[in-house]
Amino acid sequence: MHKKAEMIGEVFKYLLVALFAVMILVFGYAMVNLLKERECKTELAKFEIDLKGLDKSLSYGSRELQSHIVPCNVDKIYFFDMSKSIAPERFNDIPLMKNAVASRSSKNVFLIEASDIKRSFYAGAFEIAEPHYICFKPKLNKISFFAEGAGESTKIMKAEG
Repeated sequence: MHKKAEMIGEVFKYLLVALFAVMILVFGYAMVNLLKERECKTELAKFEIDLKGLDKSLSYGSRELQSHIVPCNVDKIYFFDMSKSIAPERFNDIPLMKNAVASRSSKNVFLIEASDIKRSFYAGAFEIAEPHYICFKPKLNKISFFAEGAGESTKIMKAEG
């Protein structure tokens, strides 16, 4: 009888240890996900802050190569010249962006991940050559473009390479 009680006690200890180990793993996993989510939100906010007011930061005629780290492994970044007419049908795969283009939304920068808008914002008045938008696909987690002061707006051109 004594051996049986000892054995039950040992099994109970192992079950208790296993339960605590599983709880620690689940809690740890949840914390890692929470930290990743917060890091992503911070990266998105920093990217927006870096681009906001781009139209006011350059004097007329000055040209500058801009290079920015892409937040949260975003797949594509679109810049729009919303003062011009853009064919919304080009964006059928991203319905919210199609609606924004069709309604000439005030937002002119869209960060896309897997056909979903991760974030959109107004970064200042842009002048972009025909078709009046640029799609950047990050290389090595960065995008680069030329920004040229044009008075009340900024001309945006892709940097080749």
